[in-house]
Amino acid sequence: MDVFHSQILNLKTSQNAHEVVSLLKGIILYICDIKERLKFEEYRFEISKEFFDDLSVVVTSLQAHKLYENKILTEVFRCLRNACAGSLANQKHIHENTDICQTTKFIVEELLASKPTTLTCTVTLRCIVQFLGNYTSGNAVNQSQVWNLFMSAFRDLLRSGDDTLLSYTCMLVHNIFSGSLVSPTTSTCWYLEQMKSEFVGVCQSVVTFATEKGDEWGIYATEDILQIPGSLKAIHNGLCNQERLFILELLLDWLERTPEKEYRSPDGKKPASENLVFIAEQWELNAYKILTLTQKATDDCQSPLVIVKQLSVLCEATAHGNLYPELRENTELVSVTLHLLSGIHQIGKEGCNYFTNIEKISEAGNVDRTHSTFGLKKDLIRFLANSCHRNKLIQDKIREMEGIPLILDQTNVDARNPYITQWAVLAIHNLCEGNNENKAVLAGLKQQGLAGNVGALEDFGVQAEMKDDKIVVKQTKIE
Repeated sequence: MDVFHSQILNLKTSQNAHEVVSLLKGIILYICDIKERLKFEEYRFEISKEFFDDLSVVVTSLQAHKLYENKILTEVFRCLRNACAGSLANQKHIHENTDICQTTKFIVEELLASKPTTLTCTVTLRCIVQFLGNYTSGNAVNQSQVWNLFMSAFRDLLRSGDDTLLSYTCMLVHNIFSGSLVSPTTSTCWYLEQMKSEFVGVCQSVVTFATEKGDEWGIYATEDILQIPGSLKAIHNGLCNQERLFILELLLDWLERTPEKEYRSPDGKKPASENLVFIAEQWELNAYKILTLTQKATDDCQSPLVIVKQLSVLCEATAHGNLYPELRENTELVSVTLHLLSGIHQIGKEGCNYFTNIEKISEAGNVDRTHSTFGLKKDLIRFLANSCHRNKLIQDKIREMEGIPLILDQTNVDARNPYITQWAVLAIHNLCEGNNENKAVLAGLKQQGLAGNVGALEDFGVQAEMKDDKIVVKQTKIE
């Protein structure tokens, strides 16, 4: 160690590039040896702060003389990477030496600006990002420091074209976002401040990589982004339909993994309410476009898929009333859904199209399950059923819009909408639970013969009848 330190002192005072290269040749074997030792936990705890000060001199000298093709630069960052693994003490030592991270920033920016084509430079960037990943792991102070220093470089790293480097960068973004940046104690002001171009660009690049490659770190980082309030609205316009679909599929899987009575998924996380509200707003704006899909899919085949997938996410979100109560208070969302259901129902009656019921089992094989409208009516009913569950505001809204007979009309079997009958029955049950006005409407329909499908409710154990001048909705007794 003393010999190494004396060589570092010579390096520190050297002003000539050739002399620096000569001195580096004398210490590279020592650096490589230390790098290997640092793979073992017991050795990491023995490293002193002075060792990191010496490494800082090496990094600064290499940066000052632009010696980015020198093998020792990569080895130094491998040393730093290994030293930080699971060691808060070494993370602190490096943090206290401000030159290391600041010089690393300059190296990253200069390497990216030169658009590295050699494997040596690419591997160096990989090792730098790995080092920063270990440096920020479980350390909120370092996470904030790296985010502020490197935020402008993240997007370029994510556009480097090297899949390994992109994956490592997503790992680093995940470490930062899953730590201090999505902490429950982080203020709303911070989130609003981050909706700047650099932040949005980083998030969009993460989503693009995760969508194209299905990278595990990319998926983790995307989930972190979805926990940040307002992030989905901020990045939406910069995403293509394929990327929007990816996010919706991710949200759908996330919500499906969350027990309905829980406030978070088993891993303790949940998508931000603001992001689900934004999806609801997009659904309200674009739902009517579905009505154009009566015969063939449009040239923009993913746009209707996005709209339909938004509905699927809203169905899951409204099933978690404790997580997203604001969705269950949105009467306009219910209004749009009922109008769309009514339009689809009427178009389906006009002739053979994608909204026409297929009730014969013999024709079920002809159903195109890949079409955007497959299961759409079922999901519309499902959304209404979830929204009105023990929710008088929505129960009344559906009644006022004459939605009860419309829902009753969906109790027929339809091969294009599996389980629509069961969801329609559940919707009627939820509409009538604790709501005498809705019970009266249902009984009136049965009494007036205006809804032949009321009888279908009995097949699923639900009855609506008059008894002693009172409306009674109850379960059928099972013998």
